[in-house]
Amino acid sequence: MLDACNFSSGSEVMCKTIKSSLFCKLSKTGNRSLEGRGIMHIQLVEKLEWLLTEDAFNIYQQCMYTHTYETYRNKVNDYISDKNTKIYICRVEDNIAGIIVLTLTGDESAELMGIAVHSGFRKQGIGSFLVRESANKMCIHWITAETDDDAVGFYEKMGFDISREVKYYGGKGVVRYHCSLDL
Repeated sequence: MLDACNFSSGSEVMCKTIKSSLFCKLSKTGNRSLEGRGIMHIQLVEKLEWLLTEDAFNIYQQCMYTHTYETYRNKVNDYISDKNTKIYICRVEDNIAGIIVLTLTGDESAELMGIAVHSGFRKQGIGSFLVRESANKMCIHWITAETDDDAVGFYEKMGFDISREVKYYGGKGVVRYHCSLDL
């Protein structure tokens, strides 16, 4: 069961926190493994200045087609101006391990706009934790997403239904995947 609590990390990020357990420990290389015990938190970002920092950009750029700060800043500004869009982060101990952006598309549905996990925390369940816990927090029962070859395996592993489509950009065919998950 999740405990709801308030959390503040200095003046840059003000969040609402839900706690859950994750079995992990810091290895000598700084990567997380599934040995030992740690705490994972999902936090709704309420004070948005942090999203425009280099730390946030360095995590989120991994799920962007164009990896420039200007493109990222424009996306963040679009997200924060949309009252239906929610941005959550995942913390493991004092580290921000991942970011997810969801836009409500109905009473119990949302589109996953982007999800990225810090390279030092990959393959440890952070992405699936972000999807499930943010959906739980938002009372979402249906999530859709669009992705590419690089990330479709994540969605398949999560249990999303996948359909393949070729889209044409400037006359060039690009494979895209439409993903949907009934929670």
